[in-house]
Parts: sequence; C-alpha cells; structure tokens
Amino acid sequence: MSPQNPFDDPKLLTALAQAFESTWLAMQAHEPPLDADRATELSVEISRKLVELAADGVTDPAQLRRLALAASLPGTLARFFELVIRYRWR
Repeated sequence: MSPQNPFDDPKLLTALAQAFESTWLAMQAHEPPLDADRATELSVEISRKLVELAADGVTDPAQLRRLALAASLPGTLARFFELVIRYRWR
C-alpha cells in the first residue's frame, strides 16, 4: 500500500485556498496594477510557495499567508507586511 497523498486532505486544500486568497489580496493591494503576465507569474509564485510550505507541514492558513508573503517580498518590505498582517488579523 502506498502512503496517502497529504494533498488529498480536504482540510489542507481549504487551508491552501484560504491562504492563497488572502496572500493574493495582500499582494494586489500593495503592488502597482498588474498586467496579465505579471498577475499569472505572481499567482504561480504564490501557489508554489504555499504548496512547498504545506509539504513541509505548515497547515494553518494565517501562517501559510505570512510565510508566503515573507518569501515573495524582498527584505524590509517583507518585514513590513509581516507586521501589518500580524496586527491586522488578530
């Protein structure tokens, strides 16, 4: 018998969907208007990071969002968003 695929878990899929949506909204709110190519590129980048984090065992949507934003944004800006998210969504 092969091991069960963790991505078959409906709760994990829901957490990933919630994390993607909130990450995407945060990125759009603080990026200049995105053309179609950049929007596609950014959504793929966010999706890949979220799947990577989930594969590492992160399943909380808020934690997934924080880590995805931190990974997607360079240095100081990432820290700024981390602080904004921490205090805004308590």
